[in-house]
Amino acid sequence: MPFRRCVRHAVGMPRRPADRPLSVLQQERSRDTRRRLVTHAARLWAVKGFEATSITDITDAAGVSKATFYSYFRRKEDLLLELTLATSGRMADDWRLIETTDIDTLAALEALVHSLTRRAERTRPELLTRIAVEGLMSINRYREMRTGYDTVGATLHAVVERGQARGEIRSDRDPAVLVDILNINMLTAIARWGVNPEADLADAVWQPLQLILEGSLA
Repeated sequence: MPFRRCVRHAVGMPRRPADRPLSVLQQERSRDTRRRLVTHAARLWAVKGFEATSITDITDAAGVSKATFYSYFRRKEDLLLELTLATSGRMADDWRLIETTDIDTLAALEALVHSLTRRAERTRPELLTRIAVEGLMSINRYREMRTGYDTVGATLHAVVERGQARGEIRSDRDPAVLVDILNINMLTAIARWGVNPEADLADAVWQPLQLILEGSLA
């Protein structure tokens, strides 16, 4: 038995859980650091706003160096995309519950929109606009970051494919094209609402999506 393990056994020192490889523990720490950066950024934005919050503010709050920040994110705006991906995961969870029911495609999408916007309303309107605009402007960067995440696009794709399988959406509609149209209009509606948040957010997002989807019904 190696000396270090003998000492640990002799004095009752705790072992790493299930003797997991160090690389696994490093991955867990890496995910935790990433989460802390996003969490503290969101808290600061809620108080100070996006523009007034610097990367130094975020790293100080998270207790990490700026070098650590740049090992995870190229720029502050990437944190906005990270928040979008986190929201996408919750939308995917909602879809996994909805798809087991007999709800039709229009009603399913409306339910997802209401769930998404109910969470989004907790965010400052100006920040919500910034998130939506960043999603529209940085689509390639978003695609780079989305590995390992459920995405809004993937969820919408599942909704459309299910609708086609049930005969509710026309089979000659390309799901990828329809999803892109839905996604762009969703982000645009959210961005517009953030500028003038007097209307109901769910209605503002659902109305254009409803028109698009109704035009593709079988």
